Amino acid sequence: MYPIRIRVVNALSGVEEWVTIAFVPFVQKDQEANARVKGKARRCGVLQRTLYLALREAIASSHAGTDLEDAIGGYSRLYFRVLFYCCDQMEERAVLCLKSGMCAYPCSNCMVAQEDLGVTAALSAGDRRVIRTLQRQNGLMQSGKSRMLPQRRRRAALKAMDSYNAFIPALSCMAGLATPSIHLHNMIAFHALHVRWFALLFRRVPSSESVFLSNC
Repeated sequence: MYPIRIRVVNALSGVEEWVTIAFVPFVQKDQEANARVKGKARRCGVLQRTLYLALREAIASSHAGTDLEDAIGGYSRLYFRVLFYCCDQMEERAVLCLKSGMCAYPCSNCMVAQEDLGVTAALSAGDRRVIRTLQRQNGLMQSGKSRMLPQRRRRAALKAMDSYNAFIPALSCMAGLATPSIHLHNMIAFHALHVRWFALLFRRVPSSESVFLSNC
């Protein structure tokens, strides 16, 4: 079981507290054809359903608001917002339902192609568009329910357009992430501990390979 924790900040005292809101069960892969691929799909589905169940009240509050028992600064109704999601890169892509590893478009907030990493062409890559990505994820999920040849061709065409999994991120239901200001792909903040650990590993890479990695 993996815990899901959120940091709650008291608006009056400024005291911060980490609260565990859910546990994600670990999903083993079965002994079957394409077990690795199917295992990844099941884990993705379990994660997104767990996130939605854990945050469904916060999601509703982000749209309709929540009445406070005591007004704070003259305000009696608050709307929930996610400003940052602190994680490492693998967790980031799992939460956003994007493929991990070396895929066609490895960046979570822009559309730089894999072959353009580390070259000047990467600087002109367009931003990842939240609504378009969610529409294609939805189309991929819907077409996955059918085994008919036209739907299989549609899935192949959709997969070639981007690097996402056939699920819609639960966090896209949150106001402000898939509605203006469309912040879904820009809310990620990388945890300093993970970044420092990567830096320690990076120093152990031979110098010739370090030059290549730094250009990526």
